[in-house]
Amino acid sequence: MHDMQEEAGAPLNSGATPTVPPSRVSGRPLALVAVAALGVIAADQASKQWAQDALSDGRPRDLLGSFLRLRLTYNPGAAFSLGTNSTLFITAIAVVVVVVLAVTARKLRSLPWALAFGLIIGGAVGNLIDRFFREPGGGRGHVVDFLELPHWPIFNLADSAICVGVVLLLIRMLRKPDAAKVEIDCRYVGFDIPTDFVVGYGLDYNERYRNLRDVAVLAPHIYS
Repeated sequence: MHDMQEEAGAPLNSGATPTVPPSRVSGRPLALVAVAALGVIAADQASKQWAQDALSDGRPRDLLGSFLRLRLTYNPGAAFSLGTNSTLFITAIAVVVVVVLAVTARKLRSLPWALAFGLIIGGAVGNLIDRFFREPGGGRGHVVDFLELPHWPIFNLADSAICVGVVLLLIRMLRKPDAAKVEIDCRYVGFDIPTDFVVGYGLDYNERYRNLRDVAVLAPHIYS
C-alpha cells in the first residue's frame, strides 16, 4: 500500500495538495450538460408553440386515453401551477438556480451528474423564456402548460425535465460508491485505506473522513 502511495501521490499527512488525475479532467461532462440543456430547451419551446397552435380552441384532447390528455393553459406560478401569486419571486429563484448550476457544472467529472444538471438547467431556462417573452413579460410572463394527468396539475416538458433531473441527482447522491473505484481514487491522492472501509465502505468513509480536505478532491470521482 505504501509503495503505491509513493507512486501515486504524497501521503495525506505530507501537506501536499492532491491533484485530480489528468485522465479524469475531461470536457465530456460539460459538453453533456450543454447538449442536454439545449435539447430540453428546443423540445420545450417547440412543443409549447405546437400546443398554442393546435390547442387554442380550448378543447382537451386525449393522448393516452384519459391517462394523459392535452389541455392548453397559461401558468403564472411555478412548476405544476404552484405559487401563482409569486411570479416575480419564482422567476428570481429560477435565475439563481440556473446560474449556480451552470457555474457548478464546470467542475463535474461524472456523466450521470452532468445529464441531471443539463436536464434541470434546460427545464429552468425553458420556463424562464416564457417568463420574459410571453405576456405580460418582464419576468411575469405566463408559462405554457399542456400536459394533463389525472389528479395532477397541468405541466409541460420543461417541468418534466426538471423532475427527471432532480430524481437522477437523488439517485446519484444515495448510491453507495463502488469499492474498487474508491480504492483507486484514494490511492491516487495517497489516501491510506482502512480494511473496514474496503469491506464496508460507505459508513466508515462518511464518519471518519468527512472533514478531510481531500474529500473535496475525492468526492467527484467516488460518486462518478
